Parts: sequence; structure tokens; C-alpha cells
Amino acid sequence: GGVYGRYGLNKDALGSCDDLLISLHNKLAKIGTPMDINNIVSMIGEETDSAENASYIVTISKRVQKGPFGEFGLKEWPSIKPRGVRDKAYLVFEKEQKPLHFREISILIDKHFKKTKLMKATHPQTVHNELIKDPRFVLVGRGLYALSEWGYSTGVVKDVIKELIKKNGPLTRDDIIDRVRNERYVKDNTIVVNLQDSTIFKRDRDGRYKLV
Repeated sequence: GGVYGRYGLNKDALGSCDDLLISLHNKLAKIGTPMDINNIVSMIGEETDSAENASYIVTISKRVQKGPFGEFGLKEWPSIKPRGVRDKAYLVFEKEQKPLHFREISILIDKHFKKTKLMKATHPQTVHNELIKDPRFVLVGRGLYALSEWGYSTGVVKDVIKELIKKNGPLTRDDIIDRVRNERYVKDNTIVVNLQDSTIFKRDRDGRYKLV
């Protein structure tokens, strides 16, 4: 059931084909991420005598399918067959490789995953609600999200500053601005305004900020 109809000159040829299919599925499962068709062909090409045979193996497997961005993988992977808004949003982030506003994400989801005009458009608020529930995503600005795996800090700017001072000791204003901007998409002025909270931060004799 794992292959489309196939024909061979003899039983040995069909047996060899099945062995290659099993090998392909196992190798993909071990790698765990979608691959370009040329990489797949060269990967299993070592086990067969021609690239043509290797290409053929990919086309007859029901388990190996093409993902939304043209790469191949196992059909049970969310990266090949995304299930729901969250998986689609994750793939959009992987494609764009930058923080995105939830409204922008809804547009990109429809661009890449809406197969027909009859399919309902993805509502921005739906995207927003789903991002909030999923630890794979982190808020990095007003309505702006990133992938948690990129190392962005969670929490409001004030909390980010507190953690930076706890970790590094007293810091200058410029140091704090640089470090916060590495973790959050915020304006310099927003950081400065947060530093003015005298119940949390105070300046030492060298003009560096520390916790009260």
C-alpha cells in the first residue's frame, strides 16, 4: 500500500525497488527534515545504478511527498503536510527567517497554503490566537512574533532589562539598548523609558544601571 503501481522485468527487479523504497523511507526518517529532490536522488543513488532509478523511486512512493516549498519528505511530517494554522505559521517563519506581524503571517499562510479561491481566507485574529497558545512562538514587539528557537526573550521590555542586569551585572545605557535590541524588536526610546522606572533600576556612580 506504500507505493503507486509499478512494473518490472522480473520479481528481482521489483524486490530491488522495494528495498530501495524502504531504505529511502528509513533515511528520510533519520534525517527528519525535507530535502531537495537532487539531494534525495544522490542519497539513494549510491544504492542503485542510475539517477533515473533513484528519481523513479521517489515518484512511486506514497509516503514521500512534495512539501509546500518544493522539497520532499515523509507525508506525516508537519513540514510536508501542515495541519492547522500553527504548523502553517511555523513554516512561514522558517521560510521568511525574520520576525513577522500576525497580520502578515495570515497573508503569507494564504499565499503558500490556500489551494483554491473557494477556501476561506485565514483571519488575522485566528493566527494571533493560535500563536499565543503555542510555545514555538514568542512575542517580540507589538503584534510581532518570532520563533522561540531563534533565542528571542519572552516578557515585557522591563523584564528583559532586569534579566540582562541579573546575568551581566551593572550595564551602561548603550549596552542595555544593544542587548535588548538583540532580543526584542523595540525602539531605543521604549528601552530608555523603561529604564526610568526608579522602583526597579538605579544608576551607580559610573552611570551604569543596576537593580534596586
